[in-house]
Amino acid sequence: MMTVVKLKHPDSELVLINDRDDIEAILREMYPENRIPAEEFHRGFNKMSVSFLKYKLGRQRTYYSISEIADLIWSCSNYEQCIE
Repeated sequence: MMTVVKLKHPDSELVLINDRDDIEAILREMYPENRIPAEEFHRGFNKMSVSFLKYKLGRQRTYYSISEIADLIWSCSNYEQCIE
C-alpha cells in the first residue's frame, strides 16, 4: 500500500535518495557557494531540531559545510539501514 504525503511546499520536487552522495549533490545544488548559512538553514526546522543540530555540530556556527550536513542527514535517516 502506498502512502500519499502532502508536501509542505506544493511546488517542491520529490527526489529519490539512494546514498549519502545523493544528499550531498542536492545540497550543492541548493547552496552553490559550498557552505550553508546556519541561520537560514535553521529557519526550516522547529526549535527541537535546531537544538539537535547545535548539539551535534556546534553552537556558535555561522556556516555549516555541505559535507557535515550530508553526513548528519544520512546518519540520522533510515536510508542507511534500508540498504543493509
